[in-house]
Amino acid sequence: MGNYPFIQVPLISGGMIIAHIALVHVLLAHYSVGTGILLFGLEKADPDGKNEGIQSALDLLGVSIIYINFVIGAITGVGIWFSISIFSADATQFLIQKFVWLWGVEWTFFAVEIIIGYLYYYNRRLLPYKARKKLAFLYMVFTWLSLVVITGILGFMMTANEGSAISSWASASTWPSIGLRTISSISLACLVLMVLVNIKIFFNFNNESHEKRSVFQVIDGHLRWVFLMLPFGLWYRATLPATSITYAEGSSIPISMFLMLTGFFSVIITVTAWYAYLHKRILQIEIAGVLLLLAIVTTCSTEFVREGIRKPYIIQPVIYSNGIRKKDLNEWQKQVKLNKSVLLVNSLYPYTPKHKEAGQWLLPDKLNYYNMTRVERGKYIFQSQCSNCHTINGFNALKHAVRGWEDKNFAEGVLRNLHISKPFMPPFIGSESDQADLINFAQTLN
Repeated sequence: MGNYPFIQVPLISGGMIIAHIALVHVLLAHYSVGTGILLFGLEKADPDGKNEGIQSALDLLGVSIIYINFVIGAITGVGIWFSISIFSADATQFLIQKFVWLWGVEWTFFAVEIIIGYLYYYNRRLLPYKARKKLAFLYMVFTWLSLVVITGILGFMMTANEGSAISSWASASTWPSIGLRTISSISLACLVLMVLVNIKIFFNFNNESHEKRSVFQVIDGHLRWVFLMLPFGLWYRATLPATSITYAEGSSIPISMFLMLTGFFSVIITVTAWYAYLHKRILQIEIAGVLLLLAIVTTCSTEFVREGIRKPYIIQPVIYSNGIRKKDLNEWQKQVKLNKSVLLVNSLYPYTPKHKEAGQWLLPDKLNYYNMTRVERGKYIFQSQCSNCHTINGFNALKHAVRGWEDKNFAEGVLRNLHISKPFMPPFIGSESDQADLINFAQTLN
């Protein structure tokens, strides 16, 4: 565990900063993958390049590739790395060490994707059909391969297993997750294009024109595959740990509600997509816009569920959400017992080859444990052990969670058994004195 400073974000928390950046990036990354698949489909639908509707649609997708995928997508990708290295440094270090070569492979795929995207965008109307189709195919393949690599790493975080990076990457939840993300990507790209071709300044063809019908025929043909979300979703559920399933199916009300929302909106999109496909209907901008909004909400809800069912871990079952590795838990408790407080633990596994500093929980030199009040020590314990997920007054506020802690005996019982009564919470690490300090701090909040 590294020795690095706390960076707290008032009212929001570091976890929510990561979540907001990640949600934007996930939407853009999914759109990028779907764009590649749709790009190839549109090219196949107009081999002679004379259907101006399809060519205009390809122009729109080309512009979005350059400005959305390559600019905003890249910025938010860097934003994720920056934020997780600040707020989840141990997990970031673990994932880099575990998957260093796969990260390199993914970045190589992205570099190739950028090169092909620019070649395609600037030369599409100058190239013969076979060359255009080949570039579109390669762009589709490399965007999808990026998704495969990243999803493998995310799958490892959900259902981690021992072994090499490759064996870890091929964890149980990876392949159904790849299927879910691929279908989600296609849906997002189709619905974005469906909205754009209904806006006159982007697509100046009326609803009865052959050009517009040709574009919708391709869109509807791709969008109909959204029905595969259900079988892939059931497959994904079958791979999850039992505790994670209980979170999604009732024991955590927010996660269960978001899961129901995901399912309900997916059904609406599927039914509408199949109706449009079977009846060869052109959906107006109002319906297309609503479906796109539902798809965005569904994607965000799915990410919320995936993050939520991983608790109490960042990487299951390796690193807890407070940055403590599960295998170090007994050593932490041993050192706490020896030193009388978690704030006085200087190192783990002392005098052995596994020796390492206690890291972020070690009091800075300017703070003297014995000169601090109970409330001050309790606040520092909160910062080091709870602030990855909780704020004091904002999102997931400690202030609201500790109402009723005026009764010290009640508060001690809650804190001692918190990871049992609320399995999505990591176990509290500390002595009875540390518990008392944290309770004293909590009692000052109300």
